[in-house]
Amino acid sequence: MVADNDAGGITTYAATGAKYGYHLIWFLLILIPVAYYVQEMTVRLGVITKRGHAVAIFNGFGAFWGWFSLIDLMILDWLTLITEFIGMTSVLRIFGVPPGSRLLA
Repeated sequence: MVADNDAGGITTYAATGAKYGYHLIWFLLILIPVAYYVQEMTVRLGVITKRGHAVAIFNGFGAFWGWFSLIDLMILDWLTLITEFIGMTSVLRIFGVPPGSRLLA
């Protein structure tokens, strides 16, 4: 999860790098340990409680925030899937494959 190398992420990284260059590298140096510790803490909570993240939200914060988290995650997954298809279409266009063509025909 720390890498997050999907089509939308790569496009964002490229656009941000083209605009700002190495001026934001200090921010990444702060975010790397934060991302590591959040991931580790989530794994440790799961191992100790034997519950998933969604169950912990439902039990700790109630049904409203549990459903909010679940629906939010579903929307974000759907949007990520859309950016994946946009990225694949863009790459195929770079290689001269028109959109909607049958690759396996």
